[in-house]
Amino acid sequence: DCHSVSIWTAQSRYAVIISAVIVDYEMLFSSVDPKTMAMLLHDVCCILDSCVEDSCQHNLKQLPNSEAVEEVECECPFKMNMIGDSYVAASLHDDISGFDPTIFLCKMLSLASQMVSRTKEVSILQQSETAANSTSMLKMGLTCGRFVAGVVGFEQPRFHLYGKMIQSTSLLNSNSEAGCIRLSKEAAEILGHSSDDVLIDLH
Repeated sequence: DCHSVSIWTAQSRYAVIISAVIVDYEMLFSSVDPKTMAMLLHDVCCILDSCVEDSCQHNLKQLPNSEAVEEVECECPFKMNMIGDSYVAASLHDDISGFDPTIFLCKMLSLASQMVSRTKEVSILQQSETAANSTSMLKMGLTCGRFVAGVVGFEQPRFHLYGKMIQSTSLLNSNSEAGCIRLSKEAAEILGHSSDDVLIDLH
């Protein structure tokens, strides 16, 4: 029964999302053979996975006691998806009274910085003139807000977030620059920027 799918609205939940894409992906794709491109995507994905895992472990180490483990695990960043060269990670939080998303935005910015730093030395990139002329192989976007989440469909079911902010991530990283992260208007306001068009250098 298709209506038995697990979909739920999460009005009291809040997400911070970062999205990373490879700089000049299409040009890079056309300049190397398919096997090399597959190896590149694999290497990059493994590095980004490792960054997410390290960030989560760092959060867990900050616990004052074991009673808070479940709460912090919910806030740990996780890999949400990878489509083509687009890698998406998110962290979820309870939007309760007195909730301040600033600290979580800063943690995700720190994760984005690690991603940019640790993907610089991907060996296959040395074969690409495009990548060699770039200061970084990634450009990124960050957004935040409330969301709807669920596991949809029967074929390859996957937990996913849905909403306006999810759609905006692709626009943010498309308009970003190598080694930088572009903030959504909401994220920029929370972090105290007067402009709603903020590009942060992650080098």
